[in-house]
Amino acid sequence: MKIYIASAFTEKERVAQLFERAKGLGFEIAGDWTIHRLVKPYEENKEISKQYAEEDISSVRNSDVFILLSNQEGSTGAHVEFGAALALAKEKGKPKIYVVGDHTSRSLFYYHHLVNIRKDIEDIFQELGNDNSFKSLEKKENMVKIGIIGGSGLDDPKLLENYECIDIITPYGHPSSSITQGKLNSVDVAILARHGKKHQIMPSNINYRANIWALKELGCTHIIATTAVGSLQEDIAPGHLVFPDQFIDRTTKRAQSFYDTNKVCHIPMAEPFCAKLRVNIIEGAEQQKLTHHKKGTVLTIEGPRFSTKAESHMFRSWNAHIINMSTVPEVVLAREAGLCYASIAMSTDYDCFMETREPVTLEEVLRVMHENAEKVKSLLKEIIPKIHHTECSCKEMIKASVIG
Repeated sequence: MKIYIASAFTEKERVAQLFERAKGLGFEIAGDWTIHRLVKPYEENKEISKQYAEEDISSVRNSDVFILLSNQEGSTGAHVEFGAALALAKEKGKPKIYVVGDHTSRSLFYYHHLVNIRKDIEDIFQELGNDNSFKSLEKKENMVKIGIIGGSGLDDPKLLENYECIDIITPYGHPSSSITQGKLNSVDVAILARHGKKHQIMPSNINYRANIWALKELGCTHIIATTAVGSLQEDIAPGHLVFPDQFIDRTTKRAQSFYDTNKVCHIPMAEPFCAKLRVNIIEGAEQQKLTHHKKGTVLTIEGPRFSTKAESHMFRSWNAHIINMSTVPEVVLAREAGLCYASIAMSTDYDCFMETREPVTLEEVLRVMHENAEKVKSLLKEIIPKIHHTECSCKEMIKASVIG
């Protein structure tokens, strides 16, 4: 883990001491703004000032953690480097930014949502050394960590042993909930509540980019997303599980890419769900003797309202099998992030195409959803220890998809 420490020039000796302390704790040093001699006035030394700035920004770019120290007057200096760190954190998710000091800065940057304020640098060293949410930033090759995005009833932390809840901020803001991390049959697992812990976030308002980014930053390699769905086909009865292999997108308001400025990403979506992960899920369902459908097309609508009969019949004419409000853009963003993603869809009701049935009600959906939850928890316990693959086309497609 590489650390960059910036401060006012009056703090040079303190910075040198902190570097020795950081090295003793096993951290690498990416750079130090105070290593350069003070060049004044800058107007008369533009070339050397430019050189120093380029060197510093390069060091910031290579750092995992950027720490800015304020002196007793609340001054820090290093505003160019601080601005570079903010820009990089927004675009790439690192470095993680800390400001140390009791004194309020005059810069509004310090109130940015990506900036973490601490009173003492020792608090940061302890946090970086002990906080699993940051340890996971040190990506480990050939390691599997499973992210579970839980729909209603399936974000239960009791699935995990020795779990802890972690709050994380991403370049796209806060994810839907704190993330619960722990072990499931000795496998590292992170659970995120898609709609919030109290199901308070409607589908259109879910911060999908923050959710996927957070799981990626916490080291997840695979995502299993559980989702409640309505059935568009008579043979998919309430209580059945479906493992989709295709989707149809009918959303209208959602950001579907991490690359929305300066770059364009044309990510392949011919096979949107991870084939290898789907095999794990299907084999687990067979082992558990759960009624399931090995494939199907999920149609994602904007919501939060349910369909009209006309819409339901139209969706059936498109050969869609199930309908929900959350798979898109979640699956798209997972592919951009290089994550293997598959979905466990739980049929809670028939959509309103069936003339012989009363229109679907929320009460009916919730009743069946709770009945489904236990069987899916059992399925997760079955399949997660058997997920071993680390090489997959899901991880490679992004490498040839970005222009700019």
